[in-house]
Amino acid sequence: MVDRSAGDGAGTGPDVRVHVGVSELVYVGPALGIRSHSTAVPRLLLALDEPFVLVGPAASTAPLRALYVPARTRHAVATPGIRWLVVYLEPGSHRDRACRHRGIPDPDRLVHLARTGRVRHLLDAIGPAGRPSSPTDEVITRMLREPATRVSAAAMAASVGLSLAHFLRTFTEDTGTTFRLFGRWVRLLEATRLVSGRTLTETATDAGFASPSHFSDTVRWAFGFTATELLATGVRIEPI
Repeated sequence: MVDRSAGDGAGTGPDVRVHVGVSELVYVGPALGIRSHSTAVPRLLLALDEPFVLVGPAASTAPLRALYVPARTRHAVATPGIRWLVVYLEPGSHRDRACRHRGIPDPDRLVHLARTGRVRHLLDAIGPAGRPSSPTDEVITRMLREPATRVSAAAMAASVGLSLAHFLRTFTEDTGTTFRLFGRWVRLLEATRLVSGRTLTETATDAGFASPSHFSDTVRWAFGFTATELLATGVRIEPI
């Protein structure tokens, strides 16, 4: 994922933007022939023009304009090419829980905010920032603060005074995802922040991935398309 907002023919293809924050990411652009995939984190899908249809466990029987997809739910888009906004929510956060328990708040307003580029306002409209207090708060904060640092689940469990089994179970209960998958997600966020001016190999190394192929697999797993496909759009990467 390379920021090509200047040079290399930027502006000749579709308008694709990725907004990246500490724990959340927002994609605005076309559904790039998305393959069947699942992500470590919950997602909010919003159609910006034509409605979309999903296949898989999250399948929709009719075209949709908005959908919440829980973490680790396999799905694919049956209507590639539509333009949409995808919010990758911090798992277990107030925003995640708001969508999961109360539904998507005012989808029409969210679409309007997306079309006008007001990403911060859009996130605030979904729900408040932050997460409820939990036994794993310290671990999650550390993982987000030091995404490239690999620390074992056993070491993290010991740091908060829990047995490994109790820690792993509590982590999943708090977040809806696993410790291992959340680690991949925070490294992908870091890679997105670092990628401008680096090769994909350099990005993978600096973000803490075991290898460039592991990084590529993670991009495909998270987005449903490859880093090369995203890169070819002239994507603009901006902070939230």
